[in-house]
This record gives sequence, C-alpha cells and structure tokens, in this order.
Amino acid sequence: MLYEVEVRNILKPQGYRKLDNYLKKHARLIDQKQEETICFRVKGGDLLLRRNNDEVKLTYKDKDVTHDIRAEMEVLMELNDFDAIQEMLLALKFAIKMKWYKKRKIYRWQGVIVALDNVKGQGLSMEMEKLVDGRLCKK
Repeated sequence: MLYEVEVRNILKPQGYRKLDNYLKKHARLIDQKQEETICFRVKGGDLLLRRNNDEVKLTYKDKDVTHDIRAEMEVLMELNDFDAIQEMLLALKFAIKMKWYKKRKIYRWQGVIVALDNVKGQGLSMEMEKLVDGRLCKK
C-alpha cells in the first residue's frame, strides 16, 4: 500500500521568495492554481470540498491535523458540481468550519512535490509530499 508523506510549514515573505527562487532554478514548475476550499465540521476528521482551475474534489481526512498518520479518501467530480455538492452538504446539516482561498505554485523537485501557497488572510506556506511504499514506514 502507498502512503502519502506530507510536511507543511508556515513561511515568512523572505523565506517564501527564497524557496520560490531556489525551486525556479532547481525544480520543474508543474502547475499554478487558484483554489477555494470549504472545510465542513465532521466528528473525528475533516471533510473538505475543494475547487481549482481543473477539478472539484471532496476529501475526507480521518482524525485531526495533529496526528502523525491520517487516512484519506477522495472523490473527484466535474467542475460544475461544486455548488451542488456544497448545497447538499449544507442541506444535510454539515456546518462550515472554515473557508479559504489560495494561490498555489506546484513544483517537482527530486521526486517530491513542493507546493508554495499564498492563502488569502492567512499568509504564506509550503507543503512537501511524496508517495512511499507502506513497507518502508518504519524506516
């Protein structure tokens, strides 16, 4: 089984620029996106409805962000499904916990996906992720 290993960090503007400049020289820019995310309250995890330039995803992440390992399930949908899914979740009494908008640059660097985010009203951050073989988790 494959696991997604993910590391996130908040960046100051100078650190964001420095990392972006490094990646421009040493990595391959894969994509640039604008993304809207709605996080709904669910017991024991997060339910995220996300829309960007290309797709709509409904993602359930088990447990909260403080846990080292979280199960994750995703369903991809058509771009025009976002509003209908949001309406359905609200009709089912899922309350909105948080909403955010971000501009994201995505690079591939040494087999790792590196995303630089500018989140409206929250600031700058980076996320690194890689799929690894579950048998290697203890290593």
